[in-house]
Amino acid sequence: MVLTSKPSPRSFSVFQSIPKQDHLVAFLGASLLMGVTEGADPVPPDASAFSVTQTDDFYAGQQLIRSFVATYEQSKTGLGAEIVNYFRTAEQAIEARREWFINSRRAGAPPPIDARNILRPETVESLLFAYRITGDPVYREWGWRIFEAFERHCRLPGGGYAGIRDVDEVPVVHEDRMETFWIAETLKYLYLLFSDASVYPIDQLVANTEVSPARLHRQELEEPGLILWLSFPGARLTSCPYSPRLWSSKPRRMCSPLLKTSSGGSAMKTC
Repeated sequence: MVLTSKPSPRSFSVFQSIPKQDHLVAFLGASLLMGVTEGADPVPPDASAFSVTQTDDFYAGQQLIRSFVATYEQSKTGLGAEIVNYFRTAEQAIEARREWFINSRRAGAPPPIDARNILRPETVESLLFAYRITGDPVYREWGWRIFEAFERHCRLPGGGYAGIRDVDEVPVVHEDRMETFWIAETLKYLYLLFSDASVYPIDQLVANTEVSPARLHRQELEEPGLILWLSFPGARLTSCPYSPRLWSSKPRRMCSPLLKTSSGGSAMKTC
């Protein structure tokens, strides 16, 4: 479960935790695993070498991935909802026979937007990275079951795929569109999940938001403990009073801090 926060109705300076999990956040589990290992060997990683913080992050990443997969497994279609809320008591979960529910559902009313699945990629993205980092075949097993659910409920007789309006309604009602990220991301992550690691080495490539890979170039900086991963050669780091900024070797304009360069590259720093 990912707890989110929002301003209290009584005060914008006070935040309250909401037991809610958005599918868009499903990449977070993989981010935590990558933050600990950077996708490097050995596979599985040597957990005895982790610091206390790394151990916590690695465990949290694995459990977050498991919680998102559970929203797929426990729906009637085998597909995860856009947004789920978690019961606050064990008694409620036992009665519902699962730990989560879809908010704003009303008897006799159309399903709420939270109930839909629109072919999003974030869960299978995390499965790919979790499998590459740990080598645990369970991540491939979960990915295959998710793929089968997409095939069973989202593939259209005339060709193409469409999202569904309610993951707990069978037979399904389709949306009248196929999202572009289905082909650009979801299917690509599923393909890579079952491919050899050499097809997409996660310690050598970084993907943009549509999973187009760029090769990483490691550059050691003078500041102790700071490493800059650059997705293009010939970049250098300059400092400003607020944050590091990237320039290409032949800059044409100022670049956004650590995000994009005038040559279309991208970067990420770790401390």
